[in-house]
Amino acid sequence: MLFSYVKTAVFSHTYPFSTMTSFFQSLVENTPSYIFYTASVILSLALISISHCFYFRLITKLYNLPPGTMGYFPLIGETLTFLKLKEKFTFQRHSKYGRVYKTHIFGSPTVRVCGSDNIRTLMMGDTKILQVFWPPSTQSLVGSHSLAVSSGECHRQHKSLILKTMTPSKLKSHLDHFQTTASEKIESWINSGIIDPVQQCRDMTVRSVIKYFIRNDLSESVIEKLINEITTFEKNLMSIPLNIPGTGFYKSMKARAEICSIIQSVLCQNNKDTKCQAQSKDFLNSLHSMLQENRDGNVEKKIEDSILEIIFAGNLTTTVASFSTLYLLANHPKVLQKLREELNEFGLMSPDGIHYPIVTQDHIPKLNYLQCVFKEILRRLPPVGGVYRKVLKPFQLEGYTIPANWRVVCSIRDQHIGDCTFDNPMTFNPDRWLETADDHSAFDFIPFGAASRRCVGKDFARLSILYTILELARRAQWKMQPSTVKIDFIPAPKPMEEMTATFERYKHE
Repeated sequence: MLFSYVKTAVFSHTYPFSTMTSFFQSLVENTPSYIFYTASVILSLALISISHCFYFRLITKLYNLPPGTMGYFPLIGETLTFLKLKEKFTFQRHSKYGRVYKTHIFGSPTVRVCGSDNIRTLMMGDTKILQVFWPPSTQSLVGSHSLAVSSGECHRQHKSLILKTMTPSKLKSHLDHFQTTASEKIESWINSGIIDPVQQCRDMTVRSVIKYFIRNDLSESVIEKLINEITTFEKNLMSIPLNIPGTGFYKSMKARAEICSIIQSVLCQNNKDTKCQAQSKDFLNSLHSMLQENRDGNVEKKIEDSILEIIFAGNLTTTVASFSTLYLLANHPKVLQKLREELNEFGLMSPDGIHYPIVTQDHIPKLNYLQCVFKEILRRLPPVGGVYRKVLKPFQLEGYTIPANWRVVCSIRDQHIGDCTFDNPMTFNPDRWLETADDHSAFDFIPFGAASRRCVGKDFARLSILYTILELARRAQWKMQPSTVKIDFIPAPKPMEEMTATFERYKHE
């Protein structure tokens, strides 16, 4: 009988297949569903684990990989350890392995890099070898025409257009925007007495972005709607890109559509309203006119993506820098006092606490200590933790080979507060910037990135933060409760517990 079955199995083309099909169909139908699915998951994980081990054994033999560990679990790697230790994870590994080490986080084999020469190599690197990398959800939300997603000639041309709308001369002609935004918000904090510093810094920043890049005389109801939609939009920039009702990504895509609808409505209103002040429609209409002059296709789509990218890139980072200003200056009263002394030397303090002199474009370059405080805030608590790249072709770094399809992270935070760049890096000391910095590379301090991917909104953010520091110093006295907190650095610095700030007017004697 057994011989007969084997004979049939060998010489028949249908019977063995139908028998096996019937067998597996019967197995599926007679096995409880939870056992079947559990077994399927276990089998899948086992296959992934085997593939994972085989891949890393093979690639280790082929290449001289950087030192480090990849974790014990497929796909997960060291992700859980990274999320648990946060910034300590990178410090411990840089201390153990050096400036270049490998790990496996968020589903990808990754090499983290610090050291100004290494960062320069990566940021100035060949685009045929390295490619800017963002999660699929971020790419979908900021749009295909955004600078973050584009590359090559397309990136160069679009960046050139946006930079023309934000030249230093144009920004300086609108210094009243930065001074008014900061002073009005800080006055409201003084009048309120007690505020939520994280929420209020965010509100100040998003209002500044809306009024400068969309229109400065929008009604309060439109501003509030935009703030709510922007909040939803930002929450799921890095999420699972499932655009189905109920998911965070779906909510963010819906918020994106609402923001774009308002942008188009404002642009239409600007074109019809001949009485509209030039300043109120400066950026939006300037960009629209340039795109039309260049006869670019998809003008409306490019405008939407440009504004959304500015919201994505500028809002979060400037909010973080504003909070960091409150937090660091509250804990370093001697620095705050020295800053006030400089402002007083230039006649910018208010003896009566009512009349505050206007800070002109001639003042800013002369306020050396203000510039030092600005730099030290961005060094000590850099808003952006790192720059991410995808490896297209294997390349060498410090004698190690970085394989294709791996991720490379140029760690800005590690560079700023690691032991390899600045003396006593954990100490908040603006005076360090008064000293000669001939021994420092241009890639030692990179809060806004570098090379062709440097943030296009750098000058806007710089003026926003400078005026926030300046107006805080001359108008307010404040305390943070609690005075010190643990900072969560993922994805950007924020306190790990709720904080309040108590404000009162500063009276200069």
